Amino acid sequence: MLALTLSGGAYVYTYTIATGTIGITEPTGDIATWEEAPGQPDWNSILPPPSRGDVPTGDLFIVTVLPAYTGDLVVKVHIVNTAALVKAYQYLNMKLYLEGSVEATETPNYRLLTLQNGKVAFNLEAPHDPTHTLSVIGGGYSLISADPPASITPEFYCEITQR
Repeated sequence: MLALTLSGGAYVYTYTIATGTIGITEPTGDIATWEEAPGQPDWNSILPPPSRGDVPTGDLFIVTVLPAYTGDLVVKVHIVNTAALVKAYQYLNMKLYLEGSVEATETPNYRLLTLQNGKVAFNLEAPHDPTHTLSVIGGGYSLISADPPASITPEFYCEITQR
């Protein structure tokens, strides 16, 4: 009452009661999978010299989206052996392309994976095809020497998450 008296009656009170349910079906199992693609890039083809040139091209992964899943996905590709690669390369730039991705319709239609960024992401918006090939479509490299001290073969990891 004191609040009403001091505020000149400019006091509003609301009270709402509402109930409802939202029917959500929780997915079970995997919504998407990936596997190594046949036709991997031949990293050994860059040795012996020249010590710089174009990266080998080829398919890295086949991403399969289960038909029951109709949402959006993010496909991330990581370089997992960066520490070894920086001992072998002055630079390593790879153009990655994921067919059916949002990025495949843009200019440029690839994402650049380097030793500096170590990870790229692609978006798959629903509805989507069940399979998508992720490929190295170009890029360049420069080895530190013709006889590198470490492995020259990048190791990749693919991660698929809901968006």
